Amino acid sequence: MKTVVVILDSEFMKSVELLAGINAVFSETGEVRVAPLRYSQVELFETLLSGGTVSGVVGSFIGDRWLERFVRSGIPFVNVGTASEISLVPSVLPDFRAAGRLAAEHFAEGGRKELCVVCERAQHASAEIAAGVHMAAEKLGLPVSMFYTDCTAISFETERLDNMPPETGCVCASDFYARRLIAGLLERGIGVPEKVGVVGVGDSTLESALSAVPLSSVPIPYREVGERAARKILRAGREDFGGTEYVAPGRLAVRESSVQFKYADGVVVRAVRYMMENLFERGGVGDLARFCGVSRRNLEMRYRTSVGMSPGEDWNRRRHAEVCRLLRETDIPLRRVAEMSGFSEMPSFWSAFRKAEGVSPMVYRRAHRKTCGR
Repeated sequence: MKTVVVILDSEFMKSVELLAGINAVFSETGEVRVAPLRYSQVELFETLLSGGTVSGVVGSFIGDRWLERFVRSGIPFVNVGTASEISLVPSVLPDFRAAGRLAAEHFAEGGRKELCVVCERAQHASAEIAAGVHMAAEKLGLPVSMFYTDCTAISFETERLDNMPPETGCVCASDFYARRLIAGLLERGIGVPEKVGVVGVGDSTLESALSAVPLSSVPIPYREVGERAARKILRAGREDFGGTEYVAPGRLAVRESSVQFKYADGVVVRAVRYMMENLFERGGVGDLARFCGVSRRNLEMRYRTSVGMSPGEDWNRRRHAEVCRLLRETDIPLRRVAEMSGFSEMPSFWSAFRKAEGVSPMVYRRAHRKTCGR
């Protein structure tokens, strides 16, 4: 039986998801045993390598310099770490540029006039998120400012917070920074999301629970990264083993910290916010009206006056737009996209999509597939 060493990341939940994906693939073969190690167990790792029983290594590597002493062994390595850019071995990575672009587009849709990126200077993932925001901002015609901090930051510069323009959307490189930013803004009397919107990256349950305002965030598909890394290590020696694969995020988890819509009617604002937070939920307009505390007829009339269409039509429009984005920008299987969008049977999904777009979901994906500028 082959043994693949998995060097885990210092972030616990990230490691759990990566390992779950790796185990899911290797368990299918029945021929690979996984040996997980903490990133600090360097001596044990060296012992395993010298023993000649390791057939591959998947890990969150900290840099090329750290890898130099190990890659000469001839054993295939696959990197899944994002702390720094790795060039010595192939990688499977989350597409952080796509995450930055997704957050920027969300803010633009909500009417934000400026964007701000909160990130670390030296962290590779942060730089990729910032690059994605800048790429989107250029297309959207929005100005972008940079707000650099570090992982030990207790607070943000009060002067920067005070001078942050209204209607700014802040894309934070982690949920930790997003939570701290929200706290800093609220301490200065700056409303979130009324004045400034905030989106994090990672969709951390803990950071969202600790946040003073429910935190919008871009989930990172670490389980899928683990699955692809396992499949890559199984292809060692083949022509398609090298290079870097990127796994795009799925849906942005929309919560209160980022949602802003320019409607004078507060009931309509609440309805749209509910739609965005529950885009693919099975509830209908009746549930929406109850949530808003008005009758269905009252909601229909107010919504048409503010938005120009019924809430049902707008909800379907938003759902379909998100389905199209998932097909263009992610590798989420078609069956899963159908399930996410509320279809229990593929023929129904196929028929509804073809009616809206004139082609099947598969043809649409092939014709519009994006690589996020890479």
